[in-house]
Amino acid sequence: MAQTKNIVKKFIDSPYQITGFETWYKKFVALLHLLLVLHEEKKCFVCLNTLDELDNVLKICKELEFKPGNWKKVDAQINDKIPGTIKMGKEMAECIVKRGSNDFHGVICSMDRASLAEIASIDHKKIAEFEEYPGCCVDAFIENRWEYYEIMVSALGKPVAQSRALAPDYEEKIRQWADSVCVPVKLAIDADFAVNGGYLVENAIVEDVEDLKRQISQDMAAYYKKQYGIKSNTIKKYHFVSHHACEGCLSDVKNSPTAKMNKQYSGFCKREYPELHDRIIAEAKNAADEAAQGNGL
Repeated sequence: MAQTKNIVKKFIDSPYQITGFETWYKKFVALLHLLLVLHEEKKCFVCLNTLDELDNVLKICKELEFKPGNWKKVDAQINDKIPGTIKMGKEMAECIVKRGSNDFHGVICSMDRASLAEIASIDHKKIAEFEEYPGCCVDAFIENRWEYYEIMVSALGKPVAQSRALAPDYEEKIRQWADSVCVPVKLAIDADFAVNGGYLVENAIVEDVEDLKRQISQDMAAYYKKQYGIKSNTIKKYHFVSHHACEGCLSDVKNSPTAKMNKQYSGFCKREYPELHDRIIAEAKNAADEAAQGNGL
């Protein structure tokens, strides 16, 4: 235990990247969740990283003396789950899932070796199950992701989007992708816009972009304000959790599932690693302010 405390102190003094997020706050929260797993206060922790950061995660796991059977390096495709609340057509939703599939690089830590051995594929729902996130927050997170797609799909019906033209080389990539997944080219181009439209517009991959850029900015303004608020308020109210709290949990700071989870994690951290506890609290305000501006998280 003394050795673990020394490792924690060393990390606090000289933190390094062990999570895919930029803020110091998230680095310290990630360390806390590794410690929760190590002490069997939590079943599992999923460290989401870029490939460059994986060595750092493995380094801290080894320093904390996670045995090889208690962590698993995972390289997989992470897919969206389609909620029952969507308004768009089934074909479009399924194509968005295919187009939105991302490479997952990470390390999953657990003292339950049997659970780790069974992990073969990853999606947002499974990550939430591994982490034991409250079901209400999981559903809200998935619905919020799809709210973005719904807004982008709705924008496709407006003249400014219907007249858009992709850069020829990018359009050819989408055509090749459409062939590879056996979907019509137009559906593939529209689904790609729903997933990547913001990126396409910002990087001028869509030609004659200014009118479309203004339209997307208008359509997305309320959505982004809501999402930044959720992230910021979660940090303000629940310093020690790693998920985004749903509106219900944000409203009930005493008895909601997230409130109870935060109390458990906070109590553990204050009792076992008081210096880490205080550092998380100290970093939370800046992180919440950054999140409110859409930065750092």
